[in-house]
Amino acid sequence: MNHQHIHVLLLCFSFTVAWSQNLSVTLIDSGIYQRGCTIGQQPCTSSDLPAHSVTLGAFAIGTHEVTQAEYLAVIGNNPSLNIGCSDCPVERVSWYAAIVFCNVLSQQQGVAPAYYSDPELSEPFFSTAGTVYWDTESDGYRLPTEAEWEYAARGGNIDNDFRYAGSDNWTEVAVAGAATQPSATKAPNGLGLYDMSGNVAEWVWDLYGDYPNFPLCDPRGVATGTDRIVRGGHFQQSAGVSVSSRAFAEPGDQSSTIGFRVARTTGRMVTVPGGAFTMGCTAEQEPDCQNDEYPPHTVSVDDFLLSRYEVTQAEWAALIPEYTPLYNRGAGPDYPTYRVSWYDAATYCNRLSLTEGRTPAYYFDAAFTEVFDSLVGDQLAYVDIYWDTEADGYRFPTEAEWEYAARGGAAGLVTVYAGSNDLDAVAWHSGNSNVNSQPVGTRAPNELGLYDMTGNIYEWCWDWYDSDYYDVSPVDNPLGPAGLTLRTIRGGSWNTTADGSRVANRLNFLPGARRTTFAFRVARSK
Repeated sequence: MNHQHIHVLLLCFSFTVAWSQNLSVTLIDSGIYQRGCTIGQQPCTSSDLPAHSVTLGAFAIGTHEVTQAEYLAVIGNNPSLNIGCSDCPVERVSWYAAIVFCNVLSQQQGVAPAYYSDPELSEPFFSTAGTVYWDTESDGYRLPTEAEWEYAARGGNIDNDFRYAGSDNWTEVAVAGAATQPSATKAPNGLGLYDMSGNVAEWVWDLYGDYPNFPLCDPRGVATGTDRIVRGGHFQQSAGVSVSSRAFAEPGDQSSTIGFRVARTTGRMVTVPGGAFTMGCTAEQEPDCQNDEYPPHTVSVDDFLLSRYEVTQAEWAALIPEYTPLYNRGAGPDYPTYRVSWYDAATYCNRLSLTEGRTPAYYFDAAFTEVFDSLVGDQLAYVDIYWDTEADGYRFPTEAEWEYAARGGAAGLVTVYAGSNDLDAVAWHSGNSNVNSQPVGTRAPNELGLYDMTGNIYEWCWDWYDSDYYDVSPVDNPLGPAGLTLRTIRGGSWNTTADGSRVANRLNFLPGARRTTFAFRVARSK
């Protein structure tokens, strides 16, 4: 079973991120809305009823419909009827073809595909028909759910109860006429999304079925059925198609009026596909490498999950109310927590695991019977702690996992910092931070969609620190040396220079220390 942790906010925001050279998505925060026939959509049809409350986690959705040029670049052909308009939305794509596009794009960008041919999620789906299984924990490209689509079309919690996507005037926001038109020809809605009304209707994930009469949380449609839902109306339709209007088609249909836009899951955890890499002082890290970064050596890690952001002050307060750090180097709910010892962070991991019904990772005893829960702020203190490596709970990344993820995984670019050779682009550091931490996620992410892997706050790892460990490190899933004195921290901070911000740079400190530059992000075994 896939578990989900949904941090619900009643505020909606968006900003656009270029996940690839041409394809952009808009990030949309979690929220609650009324789906279906609301006052602004009347008169409605029976399929739009009853209106009901839906709670959604954060997600990303394509700023525009997938264009013919984008489809051609990924798949290698253009099935569209309105050929010769590269900026027009692709059409004559079946639901299955849209699924395949998402998977191919995910693989091209080195992220885990969302769709599979088998319930074990071992064989990515690349067929023209068949049963499709969705790995809901993947952060690969996918189709939006119907609930996500309507929330985005309505403008989240930004727009009024407009009949169409961003307006009560169909011609202001919707392409209609004899043929499709280039994307973004008409005005966007309040989230900056184009063509949510008109141009082409859009496939979504869900099977078609009746709406329930009770609130839902992240719904994905009915469990059984044959037809898939399409939303938004198309160029041949009139102003009768509102943001709540529903239609359906057989998943194999290849209509010149149907296209799609992509979505991605943007919750706390990012899937990091396993692979091999060279850890330590690789060529691009020279000439600044330190002695403990030698020798460069091959390491292989299994698939794992890593939080997209460093743990925030709001997240910390929700689970550790008895200890509020002194936040004198940047304060706010979306700032990273800091003045957090390694033991404090281990306690947070276990409490988060318990809130989600997961098996805690850390224990006071080697038999894994007494769950570790101890806030330690004495840097000279030492507490025995044991890791159950079979647990599905939250934990620290190992040092090898951390560096692998910072480098972008097996398909990552070869860069000095996490995702770029331009330190300012990806990091808050000593040269641009105004001597304070900054809100998480406000610099560019790396190729895996991970933010602040360089800069902002140093991050605790699981491993004990040994300056010579790279001489003896095993290849497969190294866990670091046996119990020593210091724990490893990685990534640099708001107070770190360019040299110390490199992805290969290593630092260490006493595990009981609470420093203004020390915090963490959580990981989980997959």
